[in-house]
Parts: sequence; structure tokens; C-alpha cells
Amino acid sequence: MDDYVLTRRSVRKFKNESINKKDVDLLIRAGFSAPTARNQKSKEFVVVDNKDVLNKLAMVSNHSLFIKDAPLCIAVIGEDKNKLLTPLMADQDLASATTAILIMARSLNIGSCWIGISPIEERMSKANEILGINDGRFVFSLIALGYPNDDKAFYDAKKEDYTKVFYNEVK
Repeated sequence: MDDYVLTRRSVRKFKNESINKKDVDLLIRAGFSAPTARNQKSKEFVVVDNKDVLNKLAMVSNHSLFIKDAPLCIAVIGEDKNKLLTPLMADQDLASATTAILIMARSLNIGSCWIGISPIEERMSKANEILGINDGRFVFSLIALGYPNDDKAFYDAKKEDYTKVFYNEVK
């Protein structure tokens, strides 16, 4: 049995090959399946496969330049926090959705890399502008996706540090 959680890795170099619609739908379903506080429906997704838009998103930060070489990017969008039942939990909801997409990508042998956008105002402003968001919603993260250039991109690194695991209390 493959363990997609343990073999998931950040992939930044992709083949020039499109991801099929069925797999994109599975990635989005995974994002929507992630838990949210009080089922507050705090997330939306923008699927980007337009090269011009990918090139613009690549310029959001120095750490997102590789997006220009990805065939696909999913932007995880947060709802206006003023409209939520539990606004303080919104970032947890969005991180959970991002993680679910990363793991689903691994299960489909699609490489992925999470680019943190929120809470860095400069990144949020640039990403929101590129995607036409100006109504209180915000880009939380970008996920670059594509088939890895390296056939050995997925592996179990076995870097656990069990000295940081405690039972019942921290020692």
C-alpha cells in the first residue's frame, strides 16, 4: 500500500504535460472535503492553467517563480472573515484544504508545492489583484501542480524526531 502522506514532497520542476480534467476535479473535491470549523464554507478555489496568469502568479514572491513552469496552479481562496461564524478558524480551514489537495495530488502521482500567501500583505495584494479578488475574500495559498520532471520525486524521507513526541504532558 502506498502511503501518500509519508511520500509527499514539494515538487518545483514539472514536465510540460497537462493535468487531465478528471484529476483536476479530484483535486478540487479533496479541497472541499477538508474539514472546516462549524462547517462554515470558508473556502473557494481558482484553477489556473492560462500561461499568462501563471506567469503573473509566479511574480507574487521570490519563492513562487517556478509557478511559470507548472501546467496548473490552484489558488485557495478564503471567504471574507467578517461573513464567517468562526472567523478565527478560517486560516485553519484553508490550511486543511491546501493539505488535502497536496495529498490527493500525491495519490495521483502529480507533483505539488504549497506557496504561502496569507498573511503576508504584499503577496496577498498581488495575488488578489491578479485573480480579480477585491471584495473581502483573499488568496490564502497557491498550489503549483504538474507531473514531476524527476521520476524519484516521491520518497519516504524518514526524518521523524521522536524526542519531540510526548504522551499526556510535555516534558
